[in-house]
Amino acid sequence: MTYGNAVLNKARTLVIDTPGVNSLVPMSEDEKVTRDMLLSDRSDVVVQVADTKNLRRGLLITLQLAEMAVPFILDLNMDDEARSRGIIIDQEKLSLLLGVEVIKTVAIRRSGIDKLLKGIQHPRPSPVEVRYDDAIEGGIRDIAALLPEANIARRAIALMVLSGDESLKGWLHANLQDHIVTEIEGIRQTTQSRFNNSLGYLINQRRMKKADEVLAQVLSLHEPGRALPSRFISADGPCTRSMAFRS
Repeated sequence: MTYGNAVLNKARTLVIDTPGVNSLVPMSEDEKVTRDMLLSDRSDVVVQVADTKNLRRGLLITLQLAEMAVPFILDLNMDDEARSRGIIIDQEKLSLLLGVEVIKTVAIRRSGIDKLLKGIQHPRPSPVEVRYDDAIEGGIRDIAALLPEANIARRAIALMVLSGDESLKGWLHANLQDHIVTEIEGIRQTTQSRFNNSLGYLINQRRMKKADEVLAQVLSLHEPGRALPSRFISADGPCTRSMAFRS
């Protein structure tokens, strides 16, 4: 992670730039670092920086941030590259659907940065909710009831447990008595026994379906024209990164 300082509303603010991630159920050390920061450190605002060309993958992170109930805004970066490929995102409708501020930027040209700085002043949790199979919802409810207060919603932590997030075990043992951790694992195993596919797969598939539902309402594809050539070429790496701002 990279740390820096900024002046927002005439106040000195700590800015934390996290590594790019594809999921907040960690499959890599970078993803674990980002997840742990959200889990353990309370931030005034999280800025999700998503690649506009790969918004479907970005929305998977958006939905997880919504489940965490953290205040955030969504930055659709590299909008020029998306437009050069005929990808147009209805920014206002996406903001309405997600219930959070959505900003378009071209960071390398500093386009949209002023709007981004203004948007940071109005973060809010997203009311969007992904509903899972009844058995999974029951597992979420039973596990959440055993969890302590944290910087993110208990529902999000319960979903991490059900997804089989081994990297969460240290946090669970640090915050709960061993017999409670054992009870939580029992709930996870009982819930898993009701399905042939892994819970992690089923949870991710449902999030993808929700992301597709949102994307279908805001995405339009056009024949790439010559009026907006892309002068900047970037590799399609992790779909999103985040910045946390703390007073």
